[in-house]
Amino acid sequence: PKISTRCPSGKASVFDFGKRLSRLQGYCPVRTGSQLKSRKRSRGCSHHSRRKRMDLFGPGDACKLVHFTSRSIRPKQWIRLFLNGILLTASGLLHERTKVQLSCISGEKFLSKDFPLPDRLTCRDYLVRLTDEMMDPSSAELFPLEAVLALEPEQISSEKWPQRLEQWLEEAFENSRSSFSSQYGPLPFPEDSKRPDDPKGTMEKRFGLLFQTIGNPAN
Repeated sequence: PKISTRCPSGKASVFDFGKRLSRLQGYCPVRTGSQLKSRKRSRGCSHHSRRKRMDLFGPGDACKLVHFTSRSIRPKQWIRLFLNGILLTASGLLHERTKVQLSCISGEKFLSKDFPLPDRLTCRDYLVRLTDEMMDPSSAELFPLEAVLALEPEQISSEKWPQRLEQWLEEAFENSRSSFSSQYGPLPFPEDSKRPDDPKGTMEKRFGLLFQTIGNPAN
């Protein structure tokens, strides 16, 4: 599907991420960090990931981040759009006062969420913290995204989180009809992997900004 929107003022840029994108005609590859570049266009702004396509439409004071999927709309797709917005804001390509709307589009549905952008420093600090955790070997703990999204609405106290998480994991491992992300990496033996000592604190560090801005995408 294609989306068109009027741009009452200003121009939008084209942002592409990934090596494969350099082969696409009409798009300018973009690297993050100090090498980040953009090319101006009169209408629309597209961000292409390796597998999926996301488009950003709109003038300087309003835009949409859009995810197209051939499957059903899932929570991970909202998180991907959230991270795109955080990255673009941290890099300065998306002004922090921009009115942003996230949209997921499948063959059957069109869903949208407002995304109140945090300030640029908050976005940068958040990305640095996530990167530090990914580089830290001690962060290799079994704490699936699906467990976070399922248990967050229960408002569990810090003391009860470890027990509730273990209960969720036991049920998930025993259910042969369901699967969760940690079963496919990066932990080689998820069932035997260490659980976080403070699940609630870990959830707030990794997902707190997500919940504060767009809420729990599973709800």
